[in-house]
Amino acid sequence: MNGGKQGARSLRQHTFDFFLLTSTGRRIYIQVKPMEIVERHLWEPTIELIASQMSVDDVDEVLLLTDAELHPDTIANAKLLRHVRRCFPLEAENVVLDLAENSSGFATIGDLVASSGLDGIAFVAALRLVDCGRLVVLDEGRIGYGSRVRVAEPAPGETEADV
Repeated sequence: MNGGKQGARSLRQHTFDFFLLTSTGRRIYIQVKPMEIVERHLWEPTIELIASQMSVDDVDEVLLLTDAELHPDTIANAKLLRHVRRCFPLEAENVVLDLAENSSGFATIGDLVASSGLDGIAFVAALRLVDCGRLVVLDEGRIGYGSRVRVAEPAPGETEADV
């Protein structure tokens, strides 16, 4: 009788960092890891194994991205948006969105914050609106008070209430 679990494999469930549905309908699952961890823990064969076990009916592509492949601004923006995602929804989001809807084309986040009179809460609200896709950042680089934003247009088939 074998008292250990030698040779036994435990089933694990994997959760990807991102799921991307493209406008053409391609379904892409994305895993993001620091290069150091990818190299140390041999993530490339692991992600290939995970991809091989996924149904072709559910996925078109699986990507493993590392910090070496991403611009530092992209990483900083992702961290910033991940941080505000943890905040509770704010009434200030409605205020900021109303201000953005009434601006002519675009406004800077700083302008929206100043017009709202809500200081830092409005900044968090604007970032949450960017994160959920209600506001679109028009500038490259790190998101901040000087970033220009506009209200997102509904996707084809969506009404404004769906956005």
